[in-house]
Amino acid sequence: MRTRMTLQEGDRRPIPDPTALTTEQLLREVNALKELLTMRMDGMENAVRLRFSERDLRFIQAANDSKDALAMAREAATSAISKQEEAFNKRFDIADAARAMLDERIRLMMPRSESEARHKGHEDHYAMLSKQFEGREERGKGMSSTWGLLIGAAGLIALIVGYFTK
Repeated sequence: MRTRMTLQEGDRRPIPDPTALTTEQLLREVNALKELLTMRMDGMENAVRLRFSERDLRFIQAANDSKDALAMAREAATSAISKQEEAFNKRFDIADAARAMLDERIRLMMPRSESEARHKGHEDHYAMLSKQFEGREERGKGMSSTWGLLIGAAGLIALIVGYFTK
């Protein structure tokens, strides 16, 4: 550094030369600024990494929750379907049992022609029994009048015998 002021041609710098001091200050400030910006950039980079890692964790958690919810929904649907199939099978079993019962009743029923023949036989048998009963009633009437005559005659004979025996 120059301590004296000498004027040379075209040189107008004062002594001590502030250019060297200014350059040192500028270098020092630029380095400080560089260090400050590096720290800020590192902090921002860490903050961005932290946000992305938190977001990734949330997405992973949401995906896992969705998978769990989907698995539970699938399990519930499968359970509901199996219960519904059981109910349908029970209904079909009941319907099959009712159909079998009706088939058995139909099998045990007699055909119409056989039913009509039996009915005709019953009617004929009733007519025959009615005739027999009427015949017995007629005979009974005749018998009752005969008995009446016999009792009347016996009474008359008893009266005559009683009259002559006195």
